[in-house]
Amino acid sequence: MLGLFIGGAKKELAIDDISIHDPAMIRLLKERASKGVRIRVIRSLKEVIDGVTVQRPGGFRLNVRAIIRDGTRAFVDGQSLRKVGLDKRREIGVLISNPAVTRQLMEVFESDWALPLDTEGKEMKEEAVPK
Repeated sequence: MLGLFIGGAKKELAIDDISIHDPAMIRLLKERASKGVRIRVIRSLKEVIDGVTVQRPGGFRLNVRAIIRDGTRAFVDGQSLRKVGLDKRREIGVLISNPAVTRQLMEVFESDWALPLDTEGKEMKEEAVPK
């Protein structure tokens, strides 16, 4: 189901995930990027993919994973796009089609995207983030 959700992106994917490692998900992101889908990832992606921008903002710990597709639908859960998270754990996710809720999620993503970058690949301490 998650593969179908990501594969249905036509314009944009905004992904907040601690670590995208699953080979099938990486192939899917490559395919979507090659079709011109704008893909932004907050946190970590196992490999560099042309057309995918990755940022590691500091200042907070990730507590949920979210994928926003084309600004109109979202998938939110605690599951990571790592092989172990997809193949060995069963977690419940929520598919959101409500435009108002999806807009709010996108606002949070944009706010997180704008946080100061963690240039050392480590989370910034809370006091290091400008208020």
